[in-house]
Amino acid sequence: MSDLVVLVEDAGADVMTARRMLGKLYPDVTLEHFADGEQLLEAVAERSPTSWWPRLFLFDLNLPGRSGIDLLRAIGDSPWAAIPKVVLSGSASAGEVQRCYDLGAAGYLTKPMGGEQLKRTWETIGRYWFEHAAPALRPDGYEWLADGERPASGP
Repeated sequence: MSDLVVLVEDAGADVMTARRMLGKLYPDVTLEHFADGEQLLEAVAERSPTSWWPRLFLFDLNLPGRSGIDLLRAIGDSPWAAIPKVVLSGSASAGEVQRCYDLGAAGYLTKPMGGEQLKRTWETIGRYWFEHAAPALRPDGYEWLADGERPASGP
């Protein structure tokens, strides 16, 4: 089983860039995309944390309908609360950044405008979350393995 990243992003170009960069840098990572917060929350309502456990949530801050702030609250109050949540935004407002951290964001990244900066941002996301950070344990105490065959740790 590959690592799963959930991306909630309404800008098609940003989704294509995320797919391209993650696919190039981390081909074993699966990206599941939701175009808005409502789509994510509907999917979460239908899933079980014992069968669907992303490695990372990436939320655009300014989404139509449910914002990234709303998603931080909703996921923070769900069985998926332990999974790291990273906010992506074009804004670097100190107030917005602090609000996201207060609501449980594990990171806040300002979206780069393109080119080399964009590549470095995705490399940094991947290097930290897939090479260095330990994954959150599922509620049953097990972590996912790449082969999906046995728990690496647990009760």
